[in-house]
Formats: sequence, structure tokens, C-alpha cells
Amino acid sequence: MMELFIKSVTNWPKLVIALVVLLTMGIASQMAKMQIETDTEAFIPPGHQATLDNTRMKEIFGTPDLLWIGVVREDGGIYQSDTLKVIQSISDKVRLLPGVVDQDVVSIATEDNIRGTADGMEVEPFMQEVPDDAAALLSLQQQIQGFDIFDGFIVAKNGAAAAILVELEPHTLLADRGLDKFKLYDAVQSIVDEVAQGRPEQFHVAGKPVLEATLGLYITEDLSVMMPLVFLVLSILLYFTYRSARGVFIPLAVVSFSVMGAMGIMAAVGVPMYPTTTMVPVTLMAIGVADAIHLLGKYYELVLLNPAIDRKSVVRDTMTEMWRPVVLTSITTAVGFLSFLTMEMVPLQMMGVFAAVGIIYAMFVSLTLVPALLVLMKVSAPKSLVEKVSQGHGLEGAGLVSRYLTLLGDWVGRHVTGTLFLTSALIFLSAWGASRVYVDDSYVSNFEQDSAIVEADRVVNKHFIGSYQFNVVLEAKDAEAFYSPELLQAVWSFQQEMEAKNTIVGGSISIVDYIRRMHQVMNENRPEMAKIPESSDLIAQYLLLYSFSGAPDDFAEVIDSEYRIANVRLFMTNGIYSKYHKIEADLHALAAQYFDPLGVQWSITGNGHISYVQTGMITNNLRFNIIATVLAIFLAAWIMMRSFVAGIFVMTPVLAAVILNFAFMGLTGTTIGWGSSMFTSIAICIGVDYAIHLIYKYRNEYNSLRDDKRALTRTLATTGKTILFNAVVVVAGFMVLIASVMPPNQEMGLLVSAAMFSSFVATLTVLPALILAAKPKFVFAGNKFETSKEQ
Repeated sequence: MMELFIKSVTNWPKLVIALVVLLTMGIASQMAKMQIETDTEAFIPPGHQATLDNTRMKEIFGTPDLLWIGVVREDGGIYQSDTLKVIQSISDKVRLLPGVVDQDVVSIATEDNIRGTADGMEVEPFMQEVPDDAAALLSLQQQIQGFDIFDGFIVAKNGAAAAILVELEPHTLLADRGLDKFKLYDAVQSIVDEVAQGRPEQFHVAGKPVLEATLGLYITEDLSVMMPLVFLVLSILLYFTYRSARGVFIPLAVVSFSVMGAMGIMAAVGVPMYPTTTMVPVTLMAIGVADAIHLLGKYYELVLLNPAIDRKSVVRDTMTEMWRPVVLTSITTAVGFLSFLTMEMVPLQMMGVFAAVGIIYAMFVSLTLVPALLVLMKVSAPKSLVEKVSQGHGLEGAGLVSRYLTLLGDWVGRHVTGTLFLTSALIFLSAWGASRVYVDDSYVSNFEQDSAIVEADRVVNKHFIGSYQFNVVLEAKDAEAFYSPELLQAVWSFQQEMEAKNTIVGGSISIVDYIRRMHQVMNENRPEMAKIPESSDLIAQYLLLYSFSGAPDDFAEVIDSEYRIANVRLFMTNGIYSKYHKIEADLHALAAQYFDPLGVQWSITGNGHISYVQTGMITNNLRFNIIATVLAIFLAAWIMMRSFVAGIFVMTPVLAAVILNFAFMGLTGTTIGWGSSMFTSIAICIGVDYAIHLIYKYRNEYNSLRDDKRALTRTLATTGKTILFNAVVVVAGFMVLIASVMPPNQEMGLLVSAAMFSSFVATLTVLPALILAAKPKFVFAGNKFETSKEQ
């Protein structure tokens, strides 16, 4: 059947080219529908408990992630009339932007004070108007410092900075209104930039919405820069490899079509571009050339052996010998990427799925477009190589690279035991370094540490109670349960102990803070009276008095309307995963200690918890995914080569390379985050191709020469050279990621490149040594793979 397919392609090449081009262009037209998704909640499966809890919390309390605008004034602090006017101006302008929740902006210019009066309690703005004399400014400062909720929240405790907190609608609602968070962030930044002109203050815009919006912009920037750069690097390498137009054009056509196919299908089925899936185009461009390189390598080999061969014959002979390894490597690589489906994080799953789609599409293009193009071209090979072969040097002497690889094959053939011993010792020593690798990550790690957005994050978290948030939702059985002094005291003790135990907890806010403030102002504002009243009736009376002058939704973010469900908001000054281990442990322990005895149900949520769960999935999934990838590729190789032992041999070089990489990470203190978590599976998926091509070629050479050492030198001189070119292209393609604006992509580029280099070396040394030492039947039995038996 394959023979008929090859004949059809070579008989009607123009028709094949037209059909492939039309199909690819049709699929690529769907790319215009592509959306970008950077919301961390989208990284977690919709049915995950953390997602369900977070959704319910937002439904009850409407607590969105906050955008922070930090206003810092070093010369005298923010309690100056001109600075307060700036804060008021920004607050007034930002609250009118479409997409701001109910025009809800929190700042010293918008918030209310609670104070006692002769008639009871009064709620009034801190700033009816901007104070313009020293006494009024001092009074404002004292009012803020006397209200614990706002001291450190909207104004730094030292008075050097003030915050403007903007509540944005969820991205789904923004989309329904034809808005997006990227444009909304730009609008906020434009307002700040306009007001900041010529001002002595420093302005910093931070918070999770800003990080997400900026990451979305970075994704677009990376795609627009990385793809042309990879294309350029591949073009240069292919030219110096083949010194011919076809040697450049054909591989680039394959990778271009594979990227368009994968991205078009991805957009057509409605999968957005996640930070992880930005790796798909680069990955496909780096590895998609493999099939074309191997086909061209065989094509040139046949031309060198028979320069007078006609076009159809050389193309048919090339495809007849190469279609099996092309199909096998493509399927095993695609199966390896599909093992990403074992991971819980949706973006990682999608990265694997559409990398697999692109690889299969590259296989399709390689088996159709490549032979169709070659059969239309004049038969040729580099003249210098033709001359060397015609002079009797053979394929081993055809070029400097072939000669050196022949020497390498000869050395390995004479030092089989030494090669295997050194490899075993190196892997044994590497295991210690690999054991030191651990998972750590944060959303801020997506950006350069000296970037403006990271600096804004540092400044905001230095001056205020923290831009990262954990929420503990408390649910009692009965309405008005949170009038109970006992329950309120439990909440207060919980807050105090969390702040005392963890330095990164900058502060916390709950309904208790407001009730304590009411009790204080109703008792002549004496500091010692900032405590929980002893009577439920008195608490109810305070809340009633507050309602006479306060807004009905003033407490909406901390208590429901029935006073049955409460929200304790804990603010963190750090978003690092390793710091959250203790936070999570303390939250669980203290919640159980204080609320379980009272029959109050509790759940932990908030963007801090979502981030913790998300990064924790990397830890939980990494080992399993590596095992799944190895098993998937092993089984694919076993089934397609019909040899259990062949599956083991195929996996050996790349596994040795991965262990070496983990050792390097452990010794250099490189941690695993969402980006680097993918390098292992990517390296395995790509590296296994080298072993498959070498095994196929070695087996054919041995069947022809019946000399194991000569078969090795011939294999390395021909297919070994192709593997070298392939490895150079892949390494160069991934090294381009160093130019990415996102550190995880930079790290990924380095790790995959290192793994590919190690895998290449292991394939040309360790694998041949294993073959010569073990003499496996799947190589030496003389049968084709499709009919061979297990050893």
C-alpha cells in the first residue's frame, strides 16, 4: 500500500503540492480566531475543588483580584495637599473606566471613617475635600492611623505611600462587554502616566490583573519575535549544512506548514493561547525539520552512491527506505507529547496535545510535500562530496564531519566496556545531584527581575499589607451566627495567630475589624476598647446604627447579608510557592482549631491559594508525567518495532541525558516551575528520534556488510551526520528562546538544548556500545522490524 502511495505522490507531484498548500492555508485561516488566556484560574481544571471554592467565594462576596496603584513620595510622605489631590484625581478617573466593578475604587479619597457622636455613630468620608492646612492634614493622618483596617492597607504605616485599589470585573464579563483586561490595564496606566507628568511622586501599578495583562502582552511579543528569529536561525543553519536552496526551502516548508496546521486547528476548536502553548510554534519549528533533514540525508546518500540516478527513482528509493522511521519517530514523539494529558493543568495538557497535532501534521507534509517537491527538482548533491565518493573515499570519507564521526564509531567499537562503565558511573553520580531538585515558582517569575512590573510588585508589597490574597470562607448553620461574640473572637484569634506566625502575612481584614472599630468609637475612641463586645445584642445594635449612615454594601466583601457566611481576607507580601507551604499548613491547622469546635465549615481560596494549588500540581504531576511519557514512547516503539528490547534501547540514551540535566539543575540550584516542568517530556519526545534513526540505519548496514564494527562506522558517517545536523538545528532553535522576554521560556530553551546535546552524544556513543555489547536479536536477527521477535 505504501508503495502505491509513494508512486502516486511522485507521479502527480503538482497536484499533491496544490492539495497540501490549499489544505494548510484553509486551516491556517482559523488562526485569526486565536485568543490569549493568562488567568491563573484557567490553569486549573474547572471541576477542581480549588476552582469551585474560588468561584463560590466570588459569587457570595464579589471579591475580585485587586489592581494596586502605589503612590510613593519620599520627601515628606503622602500627607501633603498636592499629593492628596493627585490620589483623588486618579481615583476619580479610574472609577469611571468601563470594567471597574460598580465604579469601586478604594483609596484615601474614597473610603469612609467610622466615628462616634453624641447621638451614636456616624460614617463619613476621610476626605470631604482635600485638606490644605497643616492641622487638617495632621487630623487626616491621625484618623487613618487610628483605623487599623486602613493603616497599612490604603496608606503605608510610615505615611510614605498611598494605595489606590481598583476592583476589576472578571475577564469573562469583560469579554461579554467587548472589553479585555489588556486594554483596561492600558487605560489605567495611561491615566497614571498622564497625572504623573512632572510630579515628585513615584507611581507603580501592580497586582494580579496587571501581571496577567502584561503576561498576555508578552505572549504576543514573544510570538512575533521568536518565530521569525527561529526561522532565520534555521535558514542559516540549513544553508551551511546543505549549501543549496532545496536544503533550506524544503525543511522550512515542512516546519511552516506544521506550525500553521497546529495553530489553525488549535484556534478552530477554541483553545486559547496559554503561556505554555507559546512553546508549541517554537517546538514545532525546532523539531519539525527532523523528518525533512533525514529524508534529504538519505536522498543525498543515494545520489552520492549513484550520481546518474533519475529523479523518480531516487525519490522513490528514499521514501521506500525512510517512510518507516519517519512514521515511527513521528508517532512515538506525538504519543510522548500526548502523555501531557496525564497532567492536571489544562495549559500543559494543551501544549502536549497541539505539539502532537503539529508533529503528525509535519509527518503528513514530509510524506507528501517533500517527495513531491524533490521529484520536480534536478537530481543533485554537493559537488565536493560527489568528488570524494567518486575518488574512492566512500561515504565514510565524504566530508570532514563524516570522517570525524567515522573515527568516533571506530573508537566506540574498540572501547565498548569503557564507554558503558563511564556512562554508568556518570549516571550514578548524577543521581545525587538530581535528588536536590525541587519545585518553586511564582507568577512574578514570568518576568525579568529588573523589569518595571517586578519593581512595582516589590514596591507595593514593601509599603502595604500585600497584593497576594488568601481567603478563608466561614459558613455557619444559622443566620446572624456572626453576631456571636464567641465566634467573632475565634475569627479574631485566627487572624492574629496567622499574622504572628507568618512574616509574609502583611495583614488581614474581616467583619471583626469593623465591629471592633465600632465598639471603640462608641466608647470615646479609647484604644483599649478596640475589642469585640460581649453581647450579641450590642453587636446587632452597632450594625444597625452603622446602617443609618453607611452604605448597604460596605461589608459585602467580608460578610453575607444574613451574617451567616464570612470572608476572612489575608494579604501576603510574597507570591513564592515555597513560602506558601507554611501558610497553607497554618491555615488548615488554625481553622480546624478555632472553627471545627463551633460547627463552622471552612474553605481556603483566593489567588494565593489558586497559585499554590497550581504550582503544587507540578510537583504531583511531574514524576507521573515523566513515567507516562517514557511508558507511552516505550510502548509505541515496542509495538511498532515488535520488540520489547527495542523499546528499552530506544529510551536509554535520552533517559541518560535527562538524568544528567536534573543533576545540573540540582547542583546549580535551578528550581522547577511551570516552564521547566515541561523540559523533561519535550527532551524525551525529541531525543528518542535520534535512537530510532540510528537503530534503523545500523540494522540495514549490518545486514548489508555483516560486520558489526564496519556497520557502526558507516552508520555514524551517514545517519550519524544527519542526527548531528538535526541536533544542531534543534539546539539552535531552542536556544533562540534565550531572547524571550519571559524567564520561564529562557530557562526552557537552555534546559531542552542541554538535554538535546546530551541525548545526541549518548545516541552516538552509549547506544552503539549497548548494541555491540548485547547483540540484540532485533538488530542482528536479519528480519525486518515489523516481523522481528523479542530477544
